[in-house]
Amino acid sequence: MSDPTRALAWLVDDSRAVLRLLERQLTLKRVAVRLFDAAKPCLNALAACSGPRHHPGLIVIDRHLADADGIDLGAQARSSGYRGTMALFTATHDGDTAAVARARGFDVTLPKPLDADSLAWLATVTGRAP
Repeated sequence: MSDPTRALAWLVDDSRAVLRLLERQLTLKRVAVRLFDAAKPCLNALAACSGPRHHPGLIVIDRHLADADGIDLGAQARSSGYRGTMALFTATHDGDTAAVARARGFDVTLPKPLDADSLAWLATVTGRAP
C-alpha cells in the first residue's frame, strides 16, 4: 500500500546509474520513486493508470533517451492525459531547448547534473502518492 504522505516521482533516463543515484537520493528525502529506462514503458504505465488521480505528481525525463526524444515523450504524456508536473533535464541547457520544452508541455527544464534537494522539493510540492 502506498504511503499517502509521500510524494511520487517517475524518473525516465536510459542510464541505469543515473536512475539508481536519483532513486537513492530521493528515497532518503521520503519521495516515492518509479524508474523507467526507456520511453515506451513510461507511456505504458501512464496508460495503465486508472485515471489522473493515480498519476505521479512529477515526471522527470532526460532530454536524450536511447529510444526517444525526451521532449517528444513529454508531449505524448500530455496528449495521453497526464496533467501533473513535468521536468526535462538536459546537459545542453539553453534557451531554445527550454522554450521548445515549455511549448510541448514541460513545466521546468533542469540542467545536469540534477540537484537532489531541488528535485525532492519539486516532487513534494507537486503531489502525493495515490
